[in-house]
Amino acid sequence: MAVLGDIFSRITTTLQSQFAALTNFLVQLQNFGTRAAQAVQQKVQKFIQTLLKEPRSKKDYWYVFGLYFSKRFVIMLTIIVGVLGYFSIYYAYPWAEGKLWTANMSLNTTKYSKFSGKARVYDTDDALVFEGTLEKGVPSGYGIQYDSDGNLIYKGNFVSGKYSGEGELYNSDVVMIYNGSFLSNKYDGEGKLYNDIGKIIYVGNFSVGQRSGKGIEYDPDTALKKYYVDYANDVRDSRKKAYRNCHQRN
Repeated sequence: MAVLGDIFSRITTTLQSQFAALTNFLVQLQNFGTRAAQAVQQKVQKFIQTLLKEPRSKKDYWYVFGLYFSKRFVIMLTIIVGVLGYFSIYYAYPWAEGKLWTANMSLNTTKYSKFSGKARVYDTDDALVFEGTLEKGVPSGYGIQYDSDGNLIYKGNFVSGKYSGEGELYNSDVVMIYNGSFLSNKYDGEGKLYNDIGKIIYVGNFSVGQRSGKGIEYDPDTALKKYYVDYANDVRDSRKKAYRNCHQRN
């Protein structure tokens, strides 16, 4: 038992000694930090006093290329330029990008997902896929959409990333197949429908992407009006007459 008591006593003494050494080190570290902070504060105060001091002798000037420059003026100018540079990089440039000029960005970046303003957007292969106005990474307002080969798909108005408002839709051969009013990516309202080679075939009303209501059918070969018709769900309304008229062009 006496041996165990002696071992325990030695361990306790060693731990106390180590703890005391650690405490002393922390105190010294704290004192060093305090002295360093005081030294920095004194340097800053001295620098400010020097900065505010009116130049009175040659030692208050720098002689460069045969000219004397006031140290006070140079230091103040450097600080002003630094502050303006910092403000420009972190505040002015991000604000102006998309407002004063069109920003360029990749589709899969954080910048794109948060950006609002005028932008050109590229896919991962650096192909231009959109140019126009974004609102937090979503097309909003006027814009032009392209496929990955650079072919025009759509140009017109967007709302929340969808075709809404006046616009033009193109097929894979870059032939316009519709121009008029859209709502949530569908023909809706008044518009003109064309066949795959760009010949007009219908002018009239649409609803949810289908011909609906009054309209005029055209002969794509002659561009002459064929019928005044009524449609329901993209089908001629059989309850109403179709009036033939082949004497007028669009």
